[in-house]
Amino acid sequence: MPEVQKIISLGKANGEVSYDDINEILPDKILNSEKIDDFFTLLHEMGIEIVEEYTRNTLEPASTLVPKDDSKPARKKKNPPLLQAVPKILSNFT
Repeated sequence: MPEVQKIISLGKANGEVSYDDINEILPDKILNSEKIDDFFTLLHEMGIEIVEEYTRNTLEPASTLVPKDDSKPARKKKNPPLLQAVPKILSNFT
């Protein structure tokens, strides 16, 4: 689910993600379901803190992010075990 991936990317970049970003990005079918607790657990296990307001020197809120166009092809990185499990975990949110 691209919305979930977007929050995870934002959280990995910042180390935290705000409740406002989560409410803005996630569709209601996840926000208003029992899956939201599983999603918060996933973020916590990935080391992403959920905050009322950003407390660190972070990027702009998700609503202001614009995808950047990298001219170089991305090099494939080895993912730690938890990140390898993310696609399977994310399938629970569809």
